[in-house]
Amino acid sequence: MIRNKNDLSRDISTVKGCLDLGSSYFRLLLAETPETGEKPAPRPVFEDNLYIGWGEDIAGHGMVREESLARAVGLFRSILDQSAAHGCPRPAIVGTGTFRKARNRDEILSRLGEVSSLPVRILSSRGEAAYSFRGAASRLPADKRVMLIDLGGTSTELSAGRGGVIDDCIDIGFGTHHLALPHRMKGSRLLIRSIRRRFLSSGGGRIFSGSGIDPGAFDQESGGNGLVLLTGGTAVTLGMIDDLSRGLAPDPGRDSRMDTNLLETLFRRLMELPAMRWPRLLPVTPRRANLLPAGIVLLKFILEWLNINMFTVTARDLRWGIILSGGEVAGRYIFDEQKSADS
Repeated sequence: MIRNKNDLSRDISTVKGCLDLGSSYFRLLLAETPETGEKPAPRPVFEDNLYIGWGEDIAGHGMVREESLARAVGLFRSILDQSAAHGCPRPAIVGTGTFRKARNRDEILSRLGEVSSLPVRILSSRGEAAYSFRGAASRLPADKRVMLIDLGGTSTELSAGRGGVIDDCIDIGFGTHHLALPHRMKGSRLLIRSIRRRFLSSGGGRIFSGSGIDPGAFDQESGGNGLVLLTGGTAVTLGMIDDLSRGLAPDPGRDSRMDTNLLETLFRRLMELPAMRWPRLLPVTPRRANLLPAGIVLLKFILEWLNINMFTVTARDLRWGIILSGGEVAGRYIFDEQKSADS
C-alpha cells in the first residue's frame, strides 16, 4: 500500500483519479498534472489498494456472493472517501472482467449506486487492453514496438502497438482465479495440466490467427526487437520478489527486467515449499501469494508460445492509461453485453 499525499496548492494543478474495481482489489490512483503548456507527465500523489476477492466468487459461482458484495459496498465507500480527501471527489470508476462475467452484474451496480452517484464504466476486453497498454507503455519512446501481457484475476489480455496505441488485442478468456483449485491441492503437475488444458481450449498457439498482432516481432531468437511488458497482480508480485532477490526493499512501482530462467527458478522454489509458508516469505498478502503459482505457469505458457525469453515488469496499468486520457473513458471502449454475446 502506497500513500504519498501532496501538500502543494491545487490552484496551479489538477488531480485526476481512477478507481479500478478489479477481481482481487479495488485500486485507486490519483495523479497531479501541473497546468502548463508543456503537458508534463502526471505525478502520482496517492494510491491505495483494498482487497476484495471477487475473482474467487466469479471462478467458483459465476457471480459475486452476498457476503462479498456487502463487504465491497463498505470498501467502495471508504476508498471514495479517501479519493475526495486527497483532492479528487470524482475519480473515473471502471469495472473489468468481474463485471463482464458476473451473472448478477446489475445487482452489483445497484448496490454500489446506493453509495455514490458516480457512474461505473464497464470496460470491454479491448477497452481494458487499450488503457492498460497506454499506461504500461507511457514511459517508452513513441516508436518502440511493444507487446503487453496483462495477467488478471478473471481475464488475460495480450495487446501490441506503439506510441501508447494498440494495433490489436487478444482476450484469452480466463485469469489466475480460474486456476486456483489445482494449486491449492499443492500439486504442481496438476496445476500445469490444468493450465495447459485451459490454454489449449482457448486456442493455444492459434490465438494470434486473424488478429493484427505479429508475434514474430517479439520472437527474440529470430531477431525480433519488440519489447514485452508484463502488468497485473502477478507482475507486481514478481517485481517485488525480484527486488528482494537483489537485496532491495520491495517497491511495487519499480520496473524489473526479468527472464524465463528466473521465472522457472521462482516457480520451482515456490512449489518446493509448503503452501502455508508462502504468505510469510512473500512481500504480499496471503491471498495474493496463493495466486502466484498459477500466474507464473500461465505466463510461462504464453512466453513459450511467443518464443520470448526477456520481459519487463511494470506496475503501470489501466489506471495510468485512463488518467493519461484526461480521466475520461471513451464510449467505444464501454462493454456492450449484446455485442459480446453476438461475437
